[in-house]
Amino acid sequence: MKFSQWFNEMEQQSAMPDAKQFSYLACVLDLISQRHLEAVVIKQGHDIPSGWTIRAHHMTVKFNPLTQDMEAYKQFFGEDVHLAVTGIASDDNCVAVTVKPLASFPMTGTPHITVAHSRSVSPVYSNNLLSDRSKIHQIETVDLNSIFAAVKKDQRSIWPEKLFPLAVSSKV
Repeated sequence: MKFSQWFNEMEQQSAMPDAKQFSYLACVLDLISQRHLEAVVIKQGHDIPSGWTIRAHHMTVKFNPLTQDMEAYKQFFGEDVHLAVTGIASDDNCVAVTVKPLASFPMTGTPHITVAHSRSVSPVYSNNLLSDRSKIHQIETVDLNSIFAAVKKDQRSIWPEKLFPLAVSSKV
């Protein structure tokens, strides 16, 4: 095989995939961090009622990404992103935690993870919950591990794929 042919094949493999196949860009927790986050929430006195959907899966970075979003975050795909849980908020419909990336990871808004929610609301409700700053209670920092990835529309797979166990997308 000629070098130029090999180089072109390698370049095509490393090309950014089409953004339209993804629901969101996120820091997806590994399975151990997901379980740890659930335990921290309960230890802090925030029970998760039976019948709620447990998420504790990811910190959304960009919902419905466009090609320019994929390019803007290109350097971070597949990278480990350590998150520090800094606060917790809950009400009759949701439990969410505020997080801070431990590196110079670019974020806007209130970085957070929806831990669980009732069937009356969707995970997006956590944005409303956290908009009332008086509901956020600071806690001792808890570290979580994640990787930055694009989550496909099927909610079951990510790009780039990783070999370690990622968090399950939701549990009831």
